[in-house]
Amino acid sequence: MKTILAFFALNFMIINPACISQDMDYLIFPDPKNPVEIVVAMQSDNELVTGRKADYNMELHALIREELLNPFHRQMIRVSQCARNLAGNTDGPNLLLLSQNEGGFPRKGLILVSDSSEITYPDLHFVDLVIDQRRFEQGGLSIYTHELGHVMMELILTTFWDRFPNPTSP
Repeated sequence: MKTILAFFALNFMIINPACISQDMDYLIFPDPKNPVEIVVAMQSDNELVTGRKADYNMELHALIREELLNPFHRQMIRVSQCARNLAGNTDGPNLLLLSQNEGGFPRKGLILVSDSSEITYPDLHFVDLVIDQRRFEQGGLSIYTHELGHVMMELILTTFWDRFPNPTSP
């Protein structure tokens, strides 16, 4: 029952015109001009993953960002933000973490470091991928939306699981 509710919630977000139209991004994203942030993982002794915003002056980071803003990826990021809004999980940016963890993983919890601050987002759900120049050129970013689907399902299921304790109840 809970999986079915999550499925219908996700389908509603995909079908709902307010979650599709780019003209309505101001209703969906906290910052419509920056729907996704690329973060580079850093070595840290913290329990949570630690990262720093990517330098878009670096060619690889600029290429990844450009690819994420193409219509297909942007639409999936839009649907993901709708899932976050539905779940009330809106602290922190939508992000792609570039790390050295082979595979591709939905993750939760991040410490975002800048020169002057450190912000902890313990409940932030995001995708963790290894993308270097070679992998990017070979289409390695294509798994991003697959992993983003896992992120959305985890977010929706964990948010609504306790609200429907009896799977046989209406």
